[in-house]
Amino acid sequence: MAEARADYTLTFRRMGDLAAGQGDRVSESFAGVDGFADWLAAWRRRCGDEATSAEARAAAMRGANPAFIPRNHLVEAALEAATGGDLAPFERLRAALERPYDDQPERADLAEPPGDEQWRYRTFCGT
Repeated sequence: MAEARADYTLTFRRMGDLAAGQGDRVSESFAGVDGFADWLAAWRRRCGDEATSAEARAAAMRGANPAFIPRNHLVEAALEAATGGDLAPFERLRAALERPYDDQPERADLAEPPGDEQWRYRTFCGT
């Protein structure tokens, strides 16, 4: 994941979708990464060898991997808007984070990682 600069949260969440047979949105993050196709094939074989059903595996994975997290770029945008008197971005983010493990198609953009312009963004806690 580090080599591909894949988002950890989305990768694990999408692995749950893959386990449920809901399409492969994992591989797109690893295009051109040596060994990924072999790793994925081995993972699929291992899943097939386990007694756990695909539905139970997917439910367990989705229950441990949130769709929504308080991403720095979203928190920054919400803070900036709130400073200007607009609480709508904050309220929207708060609403998504109240149910982080639920699919919320109307808020899917809040699950996306930051763009390349924010890849090196760092925060520091002063407390």
